Amino acid sequence: MERGEIANAVGAMLQALQAGAHDKARTEAKAILQHSPGEPNANIVLAQLNLDEGNPADSIPHLRVAQQAVPDHPHVLNMLGVAHRQLGNESEARTSLERAVTLNSSFLDALLNLGQLGLDYGRLEDAKHQYASAFAIDPENGVAPTGLARAAAFAQL
Repeated sequence: MERGEIANAVGAMLQALQAGAHDKARTEAKAILQHSPGEPNANIVLAQLNLDEGNPADSIPHLRVAQQAVPDHPHVLNMLGVAHRQLGNESEARTSLERAVTLNSSFLDALLNLGQLGLDYGRLEDAKHQYASAFAIDPENGVAPTGLARAAAFAQL
């Protein structure tokens, strides 16, 4: 596969993913990686599919490869944090999510994931802070107020 063919395949893979054709997106991603193992988009797509299917351990190698290609990318770091959180690796999850927020302080998903991490591990003040930050960015988002309420309720127990 030449560079132009890879670009076309990446486009087809992303279209399939957006259309909800996950099997087709997976097939396209695997075909791309056979010819270009470091291609970040294909690795990110496979990582996301693995996360969506409840296989966070399978997503981490793909995210590490993507991270080598695009270091300090907030979305990759957020996904890595989510994978580690799902595996119960609090320290690794926190490190990745905090780095994502450091790189993009208005990254709503990373703030919400940090808030959930705080709730998961009983760090209620951290959770309240992250949810309040998310609410300040997007007051219409229903998750942040719910997370704030849950953190406040847990703090009163």
